[in-house]
Amino acid sequence: MAIAWRNIVAMLANPDLRTAYAEVILAEHAATPLTDAQRATALVKLERSGILIRNDEGDLAVDSESLRVLLAEPADRPSREGFRRFLRADGRIDRFPATRDERLAFLEWLTAQAFVPGEVLVEKQVNQRLSSLSDDVALVRRSLIDHGLLERAPDGGSYWLPAK
Repeated sequence: MAIAWRNIVAMLANPDLRTAYAEVILAEHAATPLTDAQRATALVKLERSGILIRNDEGDLAVDSESLRVLLAEPADRPSREGFRRFLRADGRIDRFPATRDERLAFLEWLTAQAFVPGEVLVEKQVNQRLSSLSDDVALVRRSLIDHGLLERAPDGGSYWLPAK
């Protein structure tokens, strides 16, 4: 039987079901606990995904409201078509396309989202633009440069879109 994503999100949005699920998981894996490093990495990924948020005390908690909002979206999820399928719900990069051609097209699309032809930016401005799209600004900036979609002055002091 296939498990539908909506059923999983609905389960995660319900505190009683989350607790019961956690009890099963904890009982299954009590003999193989995570190391501190594995736990820290997993928690960072869960927080970045939007499943967990920081509450007023700074502790991690399930973001039930975001899960309810996700459940309220249409089942066909039209916003996930095209390049949007590589983005998280918050519009930030989730992953890069696997194929070279699709990755290049995705980077071209990202470039059009972040930059305007003719503007010259310093690295801080480029980073600010890319930070709205990615958790790893340096990776995206380097990818844009490596693919010839963003040019950088030899001294690294300025960036611009290449002439078409």
